[in-house]
Amino acid sequence: MNKLQLTFSLLLIGTSTSLQAIDTIDPVIVTATRTAQSADETLASVTVITREEIEQSQAGSLMELLHGRAASLDFSRNGGPGSNTSLFLRGSESDHVLVLIDGVRAASVTNGAYNWASLNPAQIERIEIVRGPHSTLYGSEAIGGVIQIFTRRGKGLHASLSGGSYGTAGATFGTGGELGEGRYHLNLSHKQSEGFSTTNASSTNYESDDDGYKNSSVGIGYSTPIGNDLEFGINLSHTKGRNDYDDGGYANAYAETQNNTAEMHIDWQTSENWNQRLSVNSSEDLNESHDSWPATITTRRKGINWQHDLETGHNSLLTLGLDAQQDHGKIADSYDEKTTTQAGYLQYQWSGKQLDLLLGARSDQHSEYDQHTTGRLVVGSRLGEGRLYASYATAFKAPTFNELYYPFYGDPTLLPEESVSVEVGYRRGQLRASLFKTEIDNLIQYNTLTWLADNIGQARITGAELEYGLQVSSWRVDSSVTLQKAEDVESGENLLRRAEKKIALTASGPVTAATDMGIEISYTGRREDSFGFPSQRVFLPSFTLLNLTGEYRISPNWRLKGRVENLLNDEYQLAYGYNTPGASAYISLHYTQ
Repeated sequence: MNKLQLTFSLLLIGTSTSLQAIDTIDPVIVTATRTAQSADETLASVTVITREEIEQSQAGSLMELLHGRAASLDFSRNGGPGSNTSLFLRGSESDHVLVLIDGVRAASVTNGAYNWASLNPAQIERIEIVRGPHSTLYGSEAIGGVIQIFTRRGKGLHASLSGGSYGTAGATFGTGGELGEGRYHLNLSHKQSEGFSTTNASSTNYESDDDGYKNSSVGIGYSTPIGNDLEFGINLSHTKGRNDYDDGGYANAYAETQNNTAEMHIDWQTSENWNQRLSVNSSEDLNESHDSWPATITTRRKGINWQHDLETGHNSLLTLGLDAQQDHGKIADSYDEKTTTQAGYLQYQWSGKQLDLLLGARSDQHSEYDQHTTGRLVVGSRLGEGRLYASYATAFKAPTFNELYYPFYGDPTLLPEESVSVEVGYRRGQLRASLFKTEIDNLIQYNTLTWLADNIGQARITGAELEYGLQVSSWRVDSSVTLQKAEDVESGENLLRRAEKKIALTASGPVTAATDMGIEISYTGRREDSFGFPSQRVFLPSFTLLNLTGEYRISPNWRLKGRVENLLNDEYQLAYGYNTPGASAYISLHYTQ
């Protein structure tokens, strides 16, 4: 154990003896059960990142924001901000994480991935990270967990200008408030950077030129009551970007992206014990690459959900819902296909004096692979001043359109990937610990005998998580430790780009009456990656990142903020052959009304 790891461990041990010092408000979340409840009531491993934490972090991208702020998260990125980014939750595949934007599925149906560079943190109100399988509520993709991003709300006016290393510059503007009997919000943002070379000399695509990016986004929403029992709401978002990258066979390669989401809902308080929500949503993801293998890729998704929440007795809630989804994926000159899914789900929650119970089940009917059923059972018990819970759940991931239809690779007869997970967790205030194990069958991998995608893989993932938050005077300290083993069952090899050990700590608070400071420290253990053809394995070394933030309140309305990233100038890789930022600094001026 090195000095950094020992320091983290001592911090965790020391804070665990001071539980009475915690004085925080337990956040309300909705993603874990599709019903509102406090994080302490939820029988799942959850992390909530609030708007206050987003502002304190000053992170320039979603990856920088999420890194080190939740257990069991791994990232890979092919270069700097704006580059292709993958997130692995609890060791599962990057397309085993369901990403929702205001309840709308946001991932591409062609490759199953969400574009993590598309949404600026300035557009986000809060993020709910639910670890563990949740297919009983959401269907496909939720093997590793669910990450739901809620776009920014609020009132009054806010604006900012920012700039810094690598020729980075940005601006944001937002407003919100009352409009008639309802409320509205509008948020705009733009960011651009000259960047740095996405690749290094280890890559066959290496070019020494800088690879920049730019991204613009707008979000707008409105909600209003209709009479005494109804409420109508609508949320729209649009992002557009461009990022340069290296392609050894094509000079000045770049990709243009666009993502649009729309969500409309009606909430109806039908009776004292019965609530309904009818929501309709759509999303569109466009990607046009200009390189040695140019492609125009389009994803369109339409969905409708009708959910009923019924209080069936004292401390018991029954949730019933119907889902319908149509997915359309198109790659020019390759395929143009549609699939449909209809599903029904139910969930029963009961809370007693000493015991809690959650039962869930769902059946999905898919136009390609027919029917798939999943279930979840969680039992909780009060243990002293804390809560102990144990869960068993099944989940699945539908094949992507590339795996089904791409010429000379896809196979329309593929079955869904399936998982079985067990977890034991404990929560006491801001102390959260869990042990988990997930086994995944029918993993879709490339079959060298048939040259097609095939259900030939099997993975086993085991792990332990520890998270602890402490309020010391006016300072907030959060820490996490993740230990995990993600391996291919047949070969015994580690799954790529997943670290077996991760440790993180963040601390923030006032230094003077007008000045705040923040510290972010994270350690990521070594990971395996592959390169070349035939594939060769290589270890990516462990690394430590130290980031500092500061804020000076010029007046009640004006604030000057600064962020220093990778202060130790640690050289590291998130993917073999790709560069990452060195020590860099950013400054921004903010106005709030």
